Amino acid sequence: MEKREISKLSNFYYKAIVRMYEILSVIMKDKVKL
Repeated sequence: MEKREISKLSNFYYKAIVRMYEILSVIMKDKVKL
């Protein structure tokens, strides 16, 4: 694998993790309100 492909994959996973974290934080806030 080339370094370019690896950086693309790591960037994709990083964005996915950040998005999941944002969604989880929103869900947790809703649960705290309830």
